[in-house]
Amino acid sequence: MSEEFTQILLDSLSTDQEKRNQGMERIKSAKDNNLPYFLVLLAEELKSEEKPIESRQLSGILLKNTFLSKNKENKIKIADTWNNFEEDFQKEIKQILVTTLGSPNRIARHTSAQVIVAISSIGYPKRMWSALFSNLIDLMNEEVQKGSEYIKEGVLTCIGYLAEELEEMIEEFPIVSELEILQLIYEGMTSENSNDELRLSATTTLYKSLEFFESAFGKPQIRDHFMKAMISVTKNKNDKVSQKGMECLVKIVHVSYNSLENYIEEIYDITLHAIKLGSDFLALLSVEFWIAVCEEEINILELLIDEEQDNRVCKEYIERASPVLVPHLCGLLTFQDEIEGFEYGLAVAAYVGLLLITTLIENEIIESTAQYIGDNIVHAEWKNKEAGIVCLTSILGGTDTNPMKKLINDSLPLLVDYLEDDHEKVRRSSAYAIGRIFEFHFEAVAINTQVLENSIGALLNSLLDVPHVASNAAWALNKLADANDYTHDETSPLSSFFKPIVEKLSIAALREDGEKFDLRFIAYEAISATFLKSAKDTLDDLLLAVGPLLERLEETFSMQFLSTNDSIIQAHIQRSLFGAFQFVFARLEKLIEEYAERLINCFLKVFQNPEAVVHEEVIMALNSLINALDTGFLPYLEAVHPYFIGFINSHTKGTLCQLATNTVGDLFKRNNREIPTKFHSEYVQAFLEAILSEELEKDVKADMILALGDIALSIGGEFEIHLERVTEMLEQASKLQINEDDIFYIRKLHSSVLETYSSIIHSLKDDQKQDLFLPYCQNILEFLVRIDGNQQKYIDDEILKAAAGLVGDIVSIFKNQVKQAFQIKPIKQLVSACFNSKKESVAQVGKWALSCLL
Repeated sequence: MSEEFTQILLDSLSTDQEKRNQGMERIKSAKDNNLPYFLVLLAEELKSEEKPIESRQLSGILLKNTFLSKNKENKIKIADTWNNFEEDFQKEIKQILVTTLGSPNRIARHTSAQVIVAISSIGYPKRMWSALFSNLIDLMNEEVQKGSEYIKEGVLTCIGYLAEELEEMIEEFPIVSELEILQLIYEGMTSENSNDELRLSATTTLYKSLEFFESAFGKPQIRDHFMKAMISVTKNKNDKVSQKGMECLVKIVHVSYNSLENYIEEIYDITLHAIKLGSDFLALLSVEFWIAVCEEEINILELLIDEEQDNRVCKEYIERASPVLVPHLCGLLTFQDEIEGFEYGLAVAAYVGLLLITTLIENEIIESTAQYIGDNIVHAEWKNKEAGIVCLTSILGGTDTNPMKKLINDSLPLLVDYLEDDHEKVRRSSAYAIGRIFEFHFEAVAINTQVLENSIGALLNSLLDVPHVASNAAWALNKLADANDYTHDETSPLSSFFKPIVEKLSIAALREDGEKFDLRFIAYEAISATFLKSAKDTLDDLLLAVGPLLERLEETFSMQFLSTNDSIIQAHIQRSLFGAFQFVFARLEKLIEEYAERLINCFLKVFQNPEAVVHEEVIMALNSLINALDTGFLPYLEAVHPYFIGFINSHTKGTLCQLATNTVGDLFKRNNREIPTKFHSEYVQAFLEAILSEELEKDVKADMILALGDIALSIGGEFEIHLERVTEMLEQASKLQINEDDIFYIRKLHSSVLETYSSIIHSLKDDQKQDLFLPYCQNILEFLVRIDGNQQKYIDDEILKAAAGLVGDIVSIFKNQVKQAFQIKPIKQLVSACFNSKKESVAQVGKWALSCLL
């Protein structure tokens, strides 16, 4: 059967379709008829040195896939199947695989290692993982004594795969096993007896297991041994080995930043030397090392600002290295890849490095780069010219405008001219640089009307360029609109450009090649930003722009679909237009009323199509329209109501359900006492059912509770018909136990419950029905006492504010009927904590609630 099985495997790899299908069918039949025998055949095939490597590798893949599944239920079935096999059979399979780890064939060794991990992941309880590592070491030692030359490399590979598998789930292992494994890795990296293949395998295993053995790096002796080993490996003459060593150094920055202190100068020399050569992957990894250091130091400083605890101290390696490092990174900016699109290479890595360094050293980088920018931005060679532009772009985000003014004023006219350069990369980089100037230093441009006018005019012309340049030009116009909010001003420096900007961006969005480089999407984003941030004197032009945009939206519903891509394009256009209309509604408010019916019809066409993929964008746009029209939306409620109910009932579609919930809440906020009973009754029923659903995401339930409060405030005393059911649900929610895993959800949930209780009290009080709420005060009191008892666990300002507000509401409304009950120590402590908050708005509520208790 062995030879026949080998041929079956080879047939399944045949280029002949019929033979391949027959082979695959026979493999499936063998698996279905006798799984244990099939597994032995596969394992023996993988082990046999006489078999073709193609059949050996395929047998390993089939063996591995037998034990793998992304589906949780299938994983359980696979584990049950394996665990039901006889123990002797399991040992036979494992022994074959472990023996194969010593195969002279590298592919066979590595395939066997993957199979071992696959079987172990379903066949070993967590408490036995440590034993697995120990067994591997023992078996390796036995095979070494038998004269196996390759077993160490195979075992190291297997350990690397295991470490990746276990990274997030392993329990603490016995120190003996950990030290043995680390010793094996260390010897493989440093021993004179190690060949390059073994050294590469050991270094690769270290790379894969750095997080796994993270705690070990807290021990100075182990840390020092491996830092020296990694540094040593980066100097290896074998490119693959040295590169993997550098990858380890990049990773160790994130895993153990504190490990760098005694070795940073040597690493600095190694990386600078590689960057100077700038010709291979080692140079790229050297830049990646400094990028990683930047990221860690930024993270440490951010945690410091947020007053979060961290056992790391920023050593300011970047600040110390930057005087030499920055010029070398600048030198890499001319290593552009001329391949179309975004290619991550030396030039891009250098740009990212400069960007992050600027974040850390801020204005200090200007002196290190100004000369380079000045010399290169006017260079005749396109690569140098673009490098100068990119260098300028990289330092715009972290610097102040005053020290940058001269550089910007000197460069911006050149950038405008370069939008017509012969080389596309120069044009696209110039457009992007102008956008970054608008984003971070607009005030340096705004004072010169002519330069601003020239910049905008050139960007508008660039919207007709090739897609990548046009996309960057649209993005720059987006940043121009975002630079300042003129919504409350009568006019602005940009008002005279409003109409041409919107017209040219609209034309760009209609381009046939608009899908390339997200041109269409970015153009509509720029239109939206222009609508949102423009001054009051542009509102007439904004209203005029609605008609063409609405026509474009209506046209999308009659698009002909000749391919799947056409439906994707339709969705992209609709998504962008509905997004733009959100900002139109926000600016025009009731002025949009003349278009309301046509807009509602567009919304309904999307809702009526269950296959539509833009429901979420439509609901957000509809929410904006509701807020704009206010009570003017009520004539359309009958038409959209069934869809709102349907979305609220879509418990498995969390985002859609949440958006619908918030929109209904806003609907009731905007329409006090105007919404008929049949509507609010159906919404309350839908919310209560959804809150009980186990399928619905938990965060959405908290929003639904708040929406019930919005309904209560809107309908006033009529909420009496919902009072019993809603308060019963609120009581259940208030008793949900606090645990560490759900701390953020419980916090949000309890805050929502408190706010909704307050809303209900006020709704009833407005119609003199507050006494209906009195029976529920005891439950609320118990809830508040539980909150006080958990202050250290999960209390934040939002809960304090809501709790104190509810106390104040109840005591101020019911006075002596409840005051004595609420004057107990836990309530006073809770309200006092609110009063002592550092946030003024929270403290004010606490102050008022304390006065109510007196």
